[in-house]
Amino acid sequence: MKAKHLALLLLLGGCAPFGLSPAPIRVGAFLDAEPALIFEAAEAGVTAVCLPGVAGRIVHYSLGGENILWNNPDAQGKDRPQGGYGLDLGPEMRGLPRHAAIWEAPHQWGLLAGGVATVASGADAALGMKVDKQVALDAVTGNLEIIQRMRNISGAEQAYCIWDRTLCKSGGWTLIPLNRKSRFPARWVLGKRLTPAKWAYDGVSPSHPNMKVIDDLLVVRSIGPEQKVGADSDAGWIAYVRGRLLFVKYFPYTPDGLYSDGGLSVAHYYNDRIAELEPISPEVRLPP
Repeated sequence: MKAKHLALLLLLGGCAPFGLSPAPIRVGAFLDAEPALIFEAAEAGVTAVCLPGVAGRIVHYSLGGENILWNNPDAQGKDRPQGGYGLDLGPEMRGLPRHAAIWEAPHQWGLLAGGVATVASGADAALGMKVDKQVALDAVTGNLEIIQRMRNISGAEQAYCIWDRTLCKSGGWTLIPLNRKSRFPARWVLGKRLTPAKWAYDGVSPSHPNMKVIDDLLVVRSIGPEQKVGADSDAGWIAYVRGRLLFVKYFPYTPDGLYSDGGLSVAHYYNDRIAELEPISPEVRLPP
């Protein structure tokens, strides 16, 4: 039986232009939200949907009609399906103030030449930052490629990291490749919630019935009471298996980067409803 596979490629700003055969984009409605940017790769059987009105989130990414992403059923009909993929800023451990313009509010959007959509947040007064992303779907492979950028719009130098967050439907298995030269004795960490916004991590002797290290992979059964795990993985990917779907997120890794969110390059949060995949970029100091 041939495996079904979805791949999301995350590229930081400054990368080369998309090297793909772009799928067409049409503007319509989705989950009672309008406008929706609908990417359709008919040959690959893949559809992706971006909602500019909901912080530019990707709320649908399906293969053969099966969507891997989670959307809040309580929010449908309110123009706010709070799920899917979104671009946030961190480090989370810093306890940043609420930044609605980036994470919640409507984004501006446009369609560029070559089958690329662009979505951009407004100015966020709480952080003095803006974010934007360019999105394209490969018509042949169904790979969804995203270039993510953060911009300092304040009057002083600031330092943040990109906190990339994709909420999938829970009940699957998450695969995190481990770094053989990890800074953590166990090569992975287990989180303990301290406050609604902060976690402490055990990287010395983590243990959980839903988790097991197999060779160089941490395998996580992603369902049950809330839990967070992470690693300083250098492999540049995290995967999620649910039913017959294999969903892989690829992201850049910087060996000498300042991974200030507990030293993690990737994290994973789950509960009974969602399984969130979280690549984390190095912290970067940005001039105004």
